[in-house]
Amino acid sequence: FHRYSTDRQWLVPHFEKMIYDQALLVYTYCEAYQATKNPLYAKTALETVEFVLREMRSKEGAFYTALDADSEGVEGKYYVWTLSEIEEVLPKDLAQLACSFFSVTKQGNFVLENEKSANVLSLSELGVLENPLFEEIRKKLFEARQKRVRPSLDDKILTDMNGLVIAALSKASYTLDEPKLSDFAEECARFILEK
Repeated sequence: FHRYSTDRQWLVPHFEKMIYDQALLVYTYCEAYQATKNPLYAKTALETVEFVLREMRSKEGAFYTALDADSEGVEGKYYVWTLSEIEEVLPKDLAQLACSFFSVTKQGNFVLENEKSANVLSLSELGVLENPLFEEIRKKLFEARQKRVRPSLDDKILTDMNGLVIAALSKASYTLDEPKLSDFAEECARFILEK
C-alpha cells in the first residue's frame, strides 16, 4: 500500500510505502476477514505480508522503514504504466484486457517527467478479480516492473515500527492459518530484543 492519496478521487497516491502502513493494514484486513470471512480480505492481508517479506525485510529478520516514492528521481516512475508499455509487455489480447481491467488510456491519469502521460493502475471494478486471466496479467506486469530501477530503500530499523510488524505477522499467522508467519514475527522480535 502506498502512503496516502494526493487527489480528490483517491486515485493518485504519494508513492512512498511505509512499513507501519503495511503492518496496520495487514492487521486490519485480518480483523475484517475474521468478522466477515470474505476471502478478498484474507488475500489482501497475505499479499501485503508477502510484499513486506520480499521488499522490506532485512537479512537479520527485522524490517526497514520505507520504500521511497521516487525512482530515477521521478515520483511514481517505478509504479506507473503507459499504454505502449502495457502493449510491449503483454500479448495483444491480454493488453486489451489489462487496459480494461485497470482503466488504462493513452492520455493516462498521471503526468510523469516532461509531461509524459502515464497510468496509475486502478481496478475498473472489483468484478475483474474474478476473471481467470486477471492473475496472469498481474503476474506479467509485476515481472516486467521488477526489471525497472527500483525506488530507494530507507533502511532504518525502528523498534516501534517493527513492533507493529510483529503484531501484524502474529495476527496473520493465527487468522490465516499460516504458521510460518509466526516464525518471521519471532525472528523480528529476537532481533529487536538483542540489538
